[in-house]
Amino acid sequence: MLLTVSGLLVVLIGLRMWGVPFLRRISPELTRPCRFRGKAFAVGLLTGLMPCGALSSMWIFAASSGSWASGAVSMLASALYQLFDGMFVGQFLGSTPDVSAFPNILQECGISSKDYTVIADKGFASEEDFDELTRLGLQYVIPIKRGSRIVAECLPLNPGCYTDVFTYNSRAIQAFKIEKDGFNVFVFFDAQLYANELADAVARANKNNEMRDQKIQMEQKRRDKGRGRLSDEELAELQPKDLKEVLKQTPEMGTFTLRTNRLDLNCQQIYRAYKQRQAIEQFFKTYGESMDFEASYMRDQVSQEAWLFLNHLSSCIGMECLADIARLGEDKNISFEDLRQTFGRIMASKVNGQWSVSPVKSATQKLMNKLQFTIEDADLEALLQKDAVESGTP
Repeated sequence: MLLTVSGLLVVLIGLRMWGVPFLRRISPELTRPCRFRGKAFAVGLLTGLMPCGALSSMWIFAASSGSWASGAVSMLASALYQLFDGMFVGQFLGSTPDVSAFPNILQECGISSKDYTVIADKGFASEEDFDELTRLGLQYVIPIKRGSRIVAECLPLNPGCYTDVFTYNSRAIQAFKIEKDGFNVFVFFDAQLYANELADAVARANKNNEMRDQKIQMEQKRRDKGRGRLSDEELAELQPKDLKEVLKQTPEMGTFTLRTNRLDLNCQQIYRAYKQRQAIEQFFKTYGESMDFEASYMRDQVSQEAWLFLNHLSSCIGMECLADIARLGEDKNISFEDLRQTFGRIMASKVNGQWSVSPVKSATQKLMNKLQFTIEDADLEALLQKDAVESGTP
């Protein structure tokens, strides 16, 4: 009964937004205190039958959309998400390691099928996590850290180790496969990655040698004054390191390793599947940096769920924007922050009861032309309808 009444209220709100005349005159006072003290406790108990925070937040989102059509689309999208299990939201303490949270996530989300392939980062690459994925019948593609005992059997790596080569984003990638019981391990070598890591390793080694040399000179000056602090053994330990010896300590430089139980895929397919995870990295970059959703502040459990859900919807919209930019081949020229800041300058003004788009700057118009974005009359009409609903005028 309570759910039926709640549903009727949502329908009335939608009809009011649609423009039903007599409903526009209704402005319920939500701040009036309850006069029936004996029933307050019973009403409080009945709130336990209300929907979850995520669904309640979607009602608010739909009611504030400005039109009955956009509100209906919002609720339809929410229903489809729940129908097809399109989303899982969970909370963990910030101090919880990824490797510890992963089994709980797998169990709570309820996914158990070979139709799913889990693509994660190396923070989830523990034997316990691999065992749990296998137990649930899930496919996976997960990188493992350097120094793995599986790859150690093939060291030192040399050009003759690699049996396959392919290109990815105009970069040559070499690879070889290590077959194990129930899974494969692919080792990939990227020459550009090697060059970057080599330059970084040499720079760190040179800086370390300079610091060692300074300490030796300072000790030598103290010894000249008869106030030496270091023993001969400690002084010998400060001698600069040979760069070749330093580089030998990182035999897997320029490589990264993927473990997978997708035995039906070759090295190139596995590599490309893992690179899809860049979209996940971009999602969290958009979520945290561009939209500033990292700080949750002080909230109770219900409002926290609603907050997370609405942030998820906003981030999905942001990812769709990035996908549109990529489809137009402008992903190297336009960032999400460019999009948000530039389009945030588009203004509409109301003159004599009519909405009109304010003149836009040339840079804004240029970006609009690139993205094939136009402001249609329907957009302004939505603003007009929202303004009419808020003011209560027909």
